[in-house]
Parts: sequence; C-alpha cells; structure tokens
Amino acid sequence: MGPLPRKTFHNRLLFGLLLVSFSLAGACAVLLFLAFEENEREEAQAWMQATIVQLAEGIQTAGWPSVPSAQDSGFLRSRLVDARQALIRELDGALGEPVAQNSIANIAVMVRTGDSSSARVIAAIDEAEEGSDHDMTLTQARRMGWEQLTVEDQPDSEQLLRAYVPIRSADGEIQGLLRMDLNGSYFDNLWLEALAGAVAVFVIGSLLSWLISRRFSRALAQPVEALAGGMDAVAGGRLEPLDFPATHDEFDALARHFNAMVDDLRDRERLKKDLLAAAAVQQHLLPTSEPALDGYDVFGSARYCDETGGDYFDFLPLPDQRLGIIVADVSGHGLKSALLMTAMRAVLHATFNESHGDLVKAVQAVNDQLLRDTQAGAFVTAFAGLLDAGTGRLEWLSAGHDPALVLRAQTGEIEALEATGIPLGILAQPVQTGPVCQINRGDLLVVGTDGVSQCRNAEGDFFGLDRLGSLMKRHREESVQAIFQQIMSEVVAFQPPGPAADDMTLVLLSRES
Repeated sequence: MGPLPRKTFHNRLLFGLLLVSFSLAGACAVLLFLAFEENEREEAQAWMQATIVQLAEGIQTAGWPSVPSAQDSGFLRSRLVDARQALIRELDGALGEPVAQNSIANIAVMVRTGDSSSARVIAAIDEAEEGSDHDMTLTQARRMGWEQLTVEDQPDSEQLLRAYVPIRSADGEIQGLLRMDLNGSYFDNLWLEALAGAVAVFVIGSLLSWLISRRFSRALAQPVEALAGGMDAVAGGRLEPLDFPATHDEFDALARHFNAMVDDLRDRERLKKDLLAAAAVQQHLLPTSEPALDGYDVFGSARYCDETGGDYFDFLPLPDQRLGIIVADVSGHGLKSALLMTAMRAVLHATFNESHGDLVKAVQAVNDQLLRDTQAGAFVTAFAGLLDAGTGRLEWLSAGHDPALVLRAQTGEIEALEATGIPLGILAQPVQTGPVCQINRGDLLVVGTDGVSQCRNAEGDFFGLDRLGSLMKRHREESVQAIFQQIMSEVVAFQPPGPAADDMTLVLLSRES
C-alpha cells in the first residue's frame, strides 16, 4: 500500500476556491462595467444638456436672425462650425484626437414647417441635410423639443445621443430648434474606460482571490494532510498517535477518533503477537512426527480456524508396542479453548504415563481436573484408544465425541465407534469403555472432531459422516497422509469461501495387508 496522495485534496480544494473566487471577481467586474457605463451615459446626457444650451446662447449672442430661414443657412452654418470646433477643443483634453474630432457628429438648426409634425433643417454642419424635413413625432423627446430641452437615444443606434433645445426671441417666442448629435466615438472612449476599470478590478480581485484562496485552502488542507500522514504511518506499521493541530471543529473529533483507533490497533497488535506466540507454543504441544509402529501407517493433523484452538490429538507410545491415541475437542475455539486444552494435556500425559497406559484412569483424571478448574459451560469431548500393535486389539472410549469410523477391508463396510459417555467436565461420574475393536490387516481407522463432520455448505447442509465414509472407501488404497489430504480438500471445497467456522482435526491409522 503506497502513501496517500495528500496533495490531491489540497489542489482540488484550491481549484474549487479559485473557481468560485474568479467567478465572483468576474461578476463584480461585469457589474462595475455596466454601472460605470450607465453612469458615463448619464454624465454624457448632462454634458449635452448644458453644452447645447450654451451653444444656443452663444449663437444668439453672435447674431441670431429675427426670423431664421434658409437664406440664413450660410451664416448659421459658420456659427455651427465654430461651435463644433470649440467643443472639439474642449473634448481634446478628455478624449484626445481623433476621438474628439469624431464625437460631435452634427449640429443643425431647424424651423417649423407648415406641418406641425415636422421641422425643416435650414442649416447644418452636414450640408447634405440642409433642406430636409425632420420627423418630430417619433419620440417624446422630439415632441417636447419645441418646448424644453430634451435628450433622446436614437432608435437605430445605442451609441448615439441627440439633444434638442428651443431657440427663443427676446420676448420668449420660439423661433426654431438647435439639434446636436453625439456619436459612438464619444461612447467608445467611455466604453474603453469602463472596460479598463472592469479589467483592473478583475485582475486585482483575481490576485487577491489567489492569495486568499491559497491561504484558506492550506488552512483547510492542513488537517486533512495531517490525517493522511497519520494513515501513511499506520499503513507503514508505525502505530503512533497523531500530533494534530487544534482546529476546534470536526477535524478535532476525527483526530481523537484516529488516535483512539491507533491505541486500539496497538493493543490488537500486541494481542496478535501474543496469540502468535501462543500458537507456536500450542503447535509444540502437538506431535511433530508420526509414531514408528511396525505394520501400521499413522498420521494426524489439526487445523485451527484462529491462531490458537481447542482441538487436540496426541500419540502416546509405550515400550511394549502399544500406542495410545487421543483426539479431543474443547468447547469453543480460540485462546480460551487452547488454555483448557493445554491443562487437559498435562493431566492426561502425567496420568497415562504413571498408570502405564490405563485409559480409564487417565481420562477419569482429566474429567476430575476439569470439574475442579473450569467454569460452567466448558467441556471436552474426547476419543481415547490404546492399540496393541502386535495383535491389532484396540481398547477405546468416547466421551461424547464424534464416532470414530473403521473401514473393514474384508467386507468394505464402515463400523462406527459411538460415544460411550457424556463429554468431560460436566458430571463427576465414571468414564466407560466401549467393546474392544479389532483392527485387522487392511482396516482403516479415522477419528476426527466435529469441525469436519459438522461443517456446513452455503445451503446449510452438514458434511456428515456419510461423506467422510465414502471418501475413506474411495481412497482406501492410498497412504493415510494422502487420504487426509483428500478429505481436507473435500471439506474445504464443501464450505463457502472464507475462514472455517471451527477447528478441524483428523487422526488416521491403517494396518498393512
């Protein structure tokens, strides 16, 4: 397992914060641009209103005809041209050339015609417009232009403003209209100014967003990286508590849970080491090799579902070609059963050796010791046999244990050695032996624990003694070790995938033909 990619979270968080921040900066820039543009347009209207009034007053002061007509077009045009030049000079400082030159699109003087809905242009900077009629009904600004100063947006261009101001005689009579057009060049400059301001806001906002997001993302990512570092350490086998920076939020709770988990893992690691040590000790208590018995093939093995278990088998050889065979199963499995099995083994060995192979005395001693030392509910099933190798005579007893199976070579039938009493450690009563079993040439004896016969498949069916007997018949010509391997393979295949539910032990003995 490699180290956790801690930078991934930081980079994603930073990217997300920057995306949000840049979006906000962009939105602010757009809003500022629109507000600035609207403000500049309003200022342009105000400037036009003030300018056209001054322009009208200047033309009147320079000599306004008492009754303006087309005959005055040359005089008026020259005044309009002078006024335009003055306005351009005024705009030069603010807009610069050639923007100012192109900003004042046209200035015209209009008078009423016979039709009240139109006005005739009698003088204009754009001479081509002179003599043309101007529709005064299109907008409210045009309709009101005869009475007061008005400014309109041209319907054919969002960038063009047009202002009207009435020209009055000394006694207040309206003699004509002065019209001035401010074109797109003026607004292009304003638009550029607004855009420059918006870009500046976006750049500054983005820079600030980068700095703030980077700092904020580091602050948020630091606890995550600390946790990731702790997980890397745990994955590498270093079970050390996390030195976590205080954040006073959910990360503090995560750090506390993490450190509690590390403490628990450390305890579990110590327990696992102890269990492995116990398993090694228990394995040394089981036979490390098969007994050398002339004319017989003997094999035994125990497989535990945990590190330690409660199954036990043993071979107890005596000098006169007799062999004690013990198979036992302590209730439950795991360390508790293993400790009970160890105590049982010590009592069994001591009593069996002292009594020179007295099965009843040895097993009775185990029962008495279990009644004194164990708590209620703990018990042991056991099969004990004493084989005379020379005659094939097998004395045996079974304290609540699974039946031992004997495959007879002569008939091919299976003989079951059923239990002769209840499990050990339950009642203080004498143990009883079963009828003597004769192991003839070619016969096969198999003694197992219930972990073999009572293992279940996915449908809940037991493996059972019948399957075990069938395997004995099918592989009877093979060595007992090969038969053991065949049985265990079938049991493993019979069970659902995963660890076994119980310990499994088998002892096999066959007499040569």
